[in-house]
Amino acid sequence: MLKSSIKPLNCISRQLLNNTPVIGKLLRFIVLGDTHIIASTTGELGKNASLYNKILFEVNFRKDNNSFNPNFIIHGGDVVDKGDDQASFELFYQLTYDELIHKGVPVFISIGNHDYDITKSNPDFGNFRRFIGKTRDEVHIPGTKVIYIYLNTHYCSKRSSLEPALYSYFSSKKNEDIDFLKKMNSSNLYLIDFHNPFRFKECNDIIHQDDNYYLQWHQKKLFRNSVNSNVKVCAIFSHHMHTMKKFKFDFNNHPSKVPFLISGKGGNCSSTTNYGSYYEVTLDMSTSKIEFNQITIPI
Repeated sequence: MLKSSIKPLNCISRQLLNNTPVIGKLLRFIVLGDTHIIASTTGELGKNASLYNKILFEVNFRKDNNSFNPNFIIHGGDVVDKGDDQASFELFYQLTYDELIHKGVPVFISIGNHDYDITKSNPDFGNFRRFIGKTRDEVHIPGTKVIYIYLNTHYCSKRSSLEPALYSYFSSKKNEDIDFLKKMNSSNLYLIDFHNPFRFKECNDIIHQDDNYYLQWHQKKLFRNSVNSNVKVCAIFSHHMHTMKKFKFDFNNHPSKVPFLISGKGGNCSSTTNYGSYYEVTLDMSTSKIEFNQITIPI
């Protein structure tokens, strides 16, 4: 059992990051998601937690032998399988703290649909807030002009005329999420992460047709229209689908398409899954060139 006064992982990671400014023109980071931790009553890790732990060991192994030394890690959510399960949040926290935070590697975590407690009349994220922290934020990478933004693709179970019974959306009441996009300017380089993907042409054949957690067409339009044409977005990361895919996203009035990566093999196991995976990403901040290397870990 963890102490009641623990600091959320996103909060600790911001402090870690601020203490280690990036030196040089290369920014290195890792992107993973969809761990789906399930705490057992026996104290054993279980399949998902074991695979996540193997992934963290691989990250540290490659860091220690100078194969890839990340400045930080992006985790795109679904850290647990059930958002009402505090024990699973505790286990995710412990594994992440021991293998990343304790070893000086910051990790920033977006909220996924499984991280919500859907046993309540209104989906709640109290456990996420306690163990992980903010559900949206912008992180200025010290020593650089790079800003990493993670957004909350809200989970909702109320039917409306525009949405299916279950759906996800960017914040609509106060526009907290969209406001982050509208504030972006031409002086910086941006990385954007959110859990639930858009449905767009290149994605249609890998998103299950009955999967209602993707962002609706008008959310995609809202996202596009909130980013000024002079803003440099280096990459967009999404998750939710338990696969690894690379696409291109077309912003309105932007001269070139932006890399759009789906990273959803960060620990979840099934009868058809025999590996975990994540991306190593290198951004050349002098040219905005970005490269992706997929790492695969057998179960």
